[in-house]
Amino acid sequence: VSGVDDYQSYDQLCNFVSVVSERSPARHFVIHARAALLNGLSPDDNRKVPPLHREWVYALARDFPHLVFSLNGQVRSCHHANTFLEP
Repeated sequence: VSGVDDYQSYDQLCNFVSVVSERSPARHFVIHARAALLNGLSPDDNRKVPPLHREWVYALARDFPHLVFSLNGQVRSCHHANTFLEP
């Protein structure tokens, strides 16, 4: 599983996406671009402390152009969301 405790690399995430997309009809992935640290953090802290990897969502869209990716996490408004669409 990518994004849990010590398992948080872009390569692991790519492997997950590749396996799931090849073995299922899934074509849309909602990416919460933050790892879940299961030891030592409360659920609230898990939404604030681990760093976000928004760039991974852009990289996934580049590396898997036949799939759809949505960013989930800390998008506070429509205006804020628009900043992610600017080049």
